[in-house]
Amino acid sequence: MWGGFTKPNEFTIPSVLNACVSLLELQFGKMVHGAARKCGLETDVFVETSIVDLYAKCGVTDEAFRELKQMPVSNVVSWTAMLNGFVQNGDPRSAVQMFGEMRNKGVEINNYTVTSVLTACANPTMANEAIQIHSWIYKTGFYQDPVVQTSFINMYSKIGEVALSELVFAEAENLQHLSLWSNMISVLAQNSDSDKVIHLFQRILGLKPDKFCCSSVLAVVDSLDLGRQIHSYTIKSGLISNVNVSSSLFGMYSKCGCIEESYILFKLIEDKDNVSWASMVAGLVEHGYSDRVVELFTEMPMEEMIPDKMTLTDILNACSSLQILKSGKEIHGVILRHGVGELRIANGAIVNMYTKCGDLVSARSFFDRIPLKDKFSCSSMVTGYAQRGYVEDTLQLFKQMQMDALDTSSFTISSVLGVLALSNRSRIGIQVHAHCIKMGSQSEASTGSSLVTMYSKCGSIDDCYKAFKEILAPDLVSWTAMIVSYAQNEKGLMLCKRVNSMMEDYGIEPGYRHYACMVDLLSRSGRLTEAERFISEMPIKPDALVWGTLLAACKLHDDVELGKLASKKIIELEPSEVGAYISLSNIWASVGQWDEVLKIRGSMRGTGIAKEPGWSSL
Repeated sequence: MWGGFTKPNEFTIPSVLNACVSLLELQFGKMVHGAARKCGLETDVFVETSIVDLYAKCGVTDEAFRELKQMPVSNVVSWTAMLNGFVQNGDPRSAVQMFGEMRNKGVEINNYTVTSVLTACANPTMANEAIQIHSWIYKTGFYQDPVVQTSFINMYSKIGEVALSELVFAEAENLQHLSLWSNMISVLAQNSDSDKVIHLFQRILGLKPDKFCCSSVLAVVDSLDLGRQIHSYTIKSGLISNVNVSSSLFGMYSKCGCIEESYILFKLIEDKDNVSWASMVAGLVEHGYSDRVVELFTEMPMEEMIPDKMTLTDILNACSSLQILKSGKEIHGVILRHGVGELRIANGAIVNMYTKCGDLVSARSFFDRIPLKDKFSCSSMVTGYAQRGYVEDTLQLFKQMQMDALDTSSFTISSVLGVLALSNRSRIGIQVHAHCIKMGSQSEASTGSSLVTMYSKCGSIDDCYKAFKEILAPDLVSWTAMIVSYAQNEKGLMLCKRVNSMMEDYGIEPGYRHYACMVDLLSRSGRLTEAERFISEMPIKPDALVWGTLLAACKLHDDVELGKLASKKIIELEPSEVGAYISLSNIWASVGQWDEVLKIRGSMRGTGIAKEPGWSSL
């Protein structure tokens, strides 16, 4: 047109300017502004309003305000365009000031102006202004407009006053307006008020809930029966084809533990977006389906899907769980190609993947290239070294974390204490204990249990007991560590007290390993009859571990009769357990009963059980 086809008029210019606003094409918009001047259309109220809207929406608010002030005749549309520009550019106070100036100048105000200023007030710092504007709106008659009430509901939820959102909804007269229900349900869902969400959803069924209602209610539903009813409704109403509704549906099934149904729904979605991929990956990781996560990763390129940082982190964690180094390296390559490697959350996950897959060389190589190391990446590296017994590397990196003032998690401390226990370095262990006390983590069950084990391995049972007493709420692992410590250091009476205290004072039921410790202690001191009586009085049925502990003691003390009993019990529990036959055979041999030895060897051949032959590399 500008090339000579025909001259643009007062309808053409606003249309082109609106297109520039939609695409945020400021430079082209300025050219159109110049064309309006050349055509003498700049004084037209509709053209000038479009120019104000262009500059305001594109973030050039000073220019927009100057154009507004130069208008010979302005109206509610041009003023509201300016006000809305301030809102979109994150300047709520200027928007409220603009609203005040409109009122002072007597400029007409419509419901769009009101909703724009309410959007500006949807910020905790604007709570006082929100209340004042609410009063003005109530007096001027805009309050019962459903669109305005919807804005009120959103505004109050954003400033943390959900009760006021509910009050606005309760005072609404036109309840046939679906957006009122949708926004109220969404607000309640965001605040995890599932009972109210479900109640409102049931009330709205006559109005035919839309995709927003269904997505919101599915986000909080944790009842499989209700979730399936909503699923049926989405099929009947045709909402199932909406990607947001489908994503919420498979999210609901995942939350209810029906991961197979969740996965089937996900596969049926035709136009999957990043949110649906991320939700499915997160659900699979949460429920331990790491193999499916890796499968999805291989499908992403075919779907032209580039995973976001959280999805990539979940996939890396799945590779870590499965210890699939090849897939982990492929994901690392994707991260490097798309620049996500600059994000710290992905860096830590990459280090963790390499350490879990046993490639400490690649883990350290990548770790050293991270410009800003965070707690997670350092902890992953420390734990990787510790789990594979690299004592010096573990301690060196842990020391570096302290020098860099990085927080250390309980898991990291536990890893360091574990490697110290294996290397019997009590002096450094005491220093780490002091660090725990300084950080206040010695009272946590995970850290305290590791301290107990470390002192136990170093033979310091008194320090072991003191570390246990510092734990505020000892869990099963803590009790097990303490009981095993007593057993390893032959503190029978104290072990018995610990087991009784565990049951009577804390209500934690001991397991087979705890009972086996008691049997071991009694047996070591030669009290085999007492050990057998202890087994017979156990509140749970003794397993092969418990009887095997007694059998080993019988061999040590040449107690044939109890050895026969223990062997019989083990064979009943585990008929193919060759160790029981061999131990009993050795007991008979130690007392010279060779006929019995031959009988046992014969019974082994009769049942097809064979002892693995011994061999030596020398």
